[in-house]
Amino acid sequence: MNDFDELDLSKPLLTDTLTSIVGLVFAVVSLATYGKASVEFADMRLDRGVVVGFLFFLGSAVPWALPMLFRRRRPIVLRWFRLFYIQIFYLVFFSEAIHLSYLLHDGASYDRFFADLDMALFGMQPSVELYRLLPRTRLVTEFFFFSYAFYFLLFSAGIWLLFFRRREASAYVFLSTVTTGFYLLFLFYLIVPVAGPKYFFDTLRRQWYDPFEGFLFTHLLKRAFDSMDLYGAAFPSSHAAIATVSLLMNFRFQRTVGWVVLPFTLSLLVSTVYIYAHYAVDIIAGVVVGLLFFYLLPPVLRRLGVAHDRVAAAYATPRYGTRKAQ
Repeated sequence: MNDFDELDLSKPLLTDTLTSIVGLVFAVVSLATYGKASVEFADMRLDRGVVVGFLFFLGSAVPWALPMLFRRRRPIVLRWFRLFYIQIFYLVFFSEAIHLSYLLHDGASYDRFFADLDMALFGMQPSVELYRLLPRTRLVTEFFFFSYAFYFLLFSAGIWLLFFRRREASAYVFLSTVTTGFYLLFLFYLIVPVAGPKYFFDTLRRQWYDPFEGFLFTHLLKRAFDSMDLYGAAFPSSHAAIATVSLLMNFRFQRTVGWVVLPFTLSLLVSTVYIYAHYAVDIIAGVVVGLLFFYLLPPVLRRLGVAHDRVAAAYATPRYGTRKAQ
């Protein structure tokens, strides 16, 4: 089977089905938070659980509606959107997992356990001490804030590059593995609330990001942290898990890209502790989870019949950096 053949986008793919299922799960969970929060709309106060649940029910239909627009061949830009629109859902599910977890558990978290675990393993709190131990220059700060922001390119650039090189089967293998990994993490975050060190430690919460002075990325992320509520989704680190599986998938399908992103992946892992977004054990667990995703998800997805034989063949590719599925 040829890796350069195009996917049949006129029917739902497994990533579409998974997105719909997760959307329905979030709809049900949202309804379970009835009476715990409200939103204002047109001078009316509405229950947040009902509104968000309804929106998730509507959103779960999107993955099934898109294939109807691809009964005929479309330009590559539209094919790109058809395949990768689900990355928008990553952001929606992630942010809502944080809100729903907080509401479901009434603000309780397991931070004390993970903070104590960090102390037992390292004899200190890495999330509190790391930024103090490293040189506090603008360049160092900017490097780590850039590394943290690089995460969004890390799990997208390699997949998009495969797609625009007309290796759609390999791009889809990469995409479906990352997507399934994300969705498993989001569902886990609903069950296990861990806010993260910047919310747990009083010293970090009080100082917030005032000690950091850098340049563009430092400024942008500080503004984002000021405006976003990220109280949750800390264990295991999705940054570490998805960065790990993305790195390995890049090495699998395009070795040169893997070598290019390797140093940024390593600096990303350090940056999540440096900017006290995660405990050190979050990162260790995230790397382990990423390894499990890489080795376990592709065989499972292949057995599920991801789309058709061509894609199944791409899942079975044994060699790294090859241009064709074997």
